[in-house]
Order: sequence, then C-alpha cells, then structure tokens
Amino acid sequence: MSNNFGFMNILAITSPIFIIIAIGYISVSRHIFPKTSVRSLGLLVINFALPALLFKAASERHISSIFKIEYVLAYGIGSLLAFTLIFWIAHKQGKTGEQSVVSGLGSAFSNTGFVGYPIILSYLGEDGLSGVALSMIVENIFLLPLILAIAENISQRHKKLLPTLIHSLKGAIKNPIVIAISLGVLFSIFEIQTPAPISKVISMFAGASSAVALFAIGGVLVGLELKGLASQISLIAFGKLIIHPLMVFIVILLLPPFDPKLQIVAIVLAAMPMMSIYPILGQKYGEETKCAAALLLATICSFFTINLLIWVLNHYYWTA
Repeated sequence: MSNNFGFMNILAITSPIFIIIAIGYISVSRHIFPKTSVRSLGLLVINFALPALLFKAASERHISSIFKIEYVLAYGIGSLLAFTLIFWIAHKQGKTGEQSVVSGLGSAFSNTGFVGYPIILSYLGEDGLSGVALSMIVENIFLLPLILAIAENISQRHKKLLPTLIHSLKGAIKNPIVIAISLGVLFSIFEIQTPAPISKVISMFAGASSAVALFAIGGVLVGLELKGLASQISLIAFGKLIIHPLMVFIVILLLPPFDPKLQIVAIVLAAMPMMSIYPILGQKYGEETKCAAALLLATICSFFTINLLIWVLNHYYWTA
C-alpha cells in the first residue's frame, strides 16, 4: 500500500467484481441463463467451491497466522453493535420486534463469500484469506445462531432463548463452510499434507468459486424491485454499508494493535452488501419483499461505497 495507489487502481480491483455481477444479471434477465438454475450455482459455491477454497487457505497456513483473537473480537463485537443500533432505530420508528430484528440482521451480516472474498483476494491477495475465514466463523457459529434465536424468541414468546440458540448452533455446525474451515485448521495444527490428487481437486474447486459466486449474485438480483420501498429499506442499506464498517473500525481502535492488513480485511468485509439469503431469512416474518429490495439497493450502492472506503483505508493505513 502506498500513496501511488490511486482511485484508478482501486477501480481496477473492484470493477471486475461488479462487471461479473452485471453479466450474471444481464444473462438471467435476457434469458440467456435460466433463473431457475441460479440457485444451483449458489449451492455449488456454498457446498463445494467456497469450502474448498477456505480449507485450502486454512490448511496451508500455520495455525498462528489463522486464528487472531483481536480480529474475532473486532468483527464480532462490531457486527453486534451494528445489529443493536439498527434494531434500536427500527424499533423507535415503530417497527415490531420481528421487523426490527430483520432490519438489524440485514445491517450486520455481509456477503462475505460471494462478494467479500473476491474483493479481498484482488486487493490483498492470499494474505487476506485468513480474515475471510475468521469472519465466516464469527458469522456462522456465533452471530447468526444468536440473532435467529433472538428473532424466534420474540416471535414465539413461550420459547426459551437458550434451547433455541442451541438448536440454531447445531444447524450452523453442519454448514459445509464451517466444516471445511475446521478441517483446514486441524490439517494445519497436525501439519497433515493433502495427497496430491485431492489437493488438485480442491484447487480446481477453489478456482471456480469467485466467478461463479459473483455470476450467481447477479442472477439473484433479477426481478427484485425498489418501487415504493425506498423509505423502508434505506435504513437497512445505510446500516449495512456505513454503520457496520464504522462499528468494526471503532472496535479496532479500542483493541490492542494487530496486523494492519487484517484490520483492513475486517472493515472491508463489514462494508459488503448483505448476504444473498437475506430475503429467505426474512420470509418467515413476512419481510421477504423488503429484504429483497434492501439487498438490491445495498448491492447497487456498494459499488460506490466500497471503492470510496478502500481509497480512504489505503490513505489512512499508509499515512498512519
């Protein structure tokens, strides 16, 4: 990172990501690629390509370079603060408890795998992948089960929070991404070498993850509309693109110093649009239309906010 790293350099990193998203959107909207197959692409990424990538990233690094408690605290606490703040604002605006939880959820969970990973890989190379893996662990093992349990507890008051949380956690542990990261860490700890043929298969799947994930995101956006929902979704999009990275940055300032590259990874990942399954999570509470519109708005706006953020971070960390 240097002061010669200008805005055109940043666009060279981020533009291909959004161009592939646009190609996916155009391909589906023009019926070049069937909308019904987009979900299959997403399943390919979630169940095979991304787990392969994260296993590879974890297994080929020393354990000391994978697990950073400061990173976990920064990303985890920052995300919880973003959720709490947007939940509180939504509740003050007259939203129900369930609606407020859904708003907070959209503001605190990034599309780490589909959008965040390609941007981090292009910006920082493989040095940033340990941060991607840690963010996914925080999101899938800690944050998502906790917030879904809170939502369920509010929705069905007779349910106790702890059993609901345990049930959510059991589901998270079965996530292929979590399993792949865990296996990668074990391979790293015991210095197990992956057999050459298996390693080649893993590398081939890992290489497919980026473009396929971005194409799928573009396809998911087809058919989503903002009409009549702008006022309802602006808080969620603002919370996701601005509040979330700001909260993570504030927590980083309060923690003992750690690797500046990992600090950048945490802030940039927090600035990603929300996860693509956000409308599905909101469906249970009748919020799928609002969630889908918020996803579309945040994804469009993220082209501008992410480029600006990377420019600011590059300047800040070079001059610091």
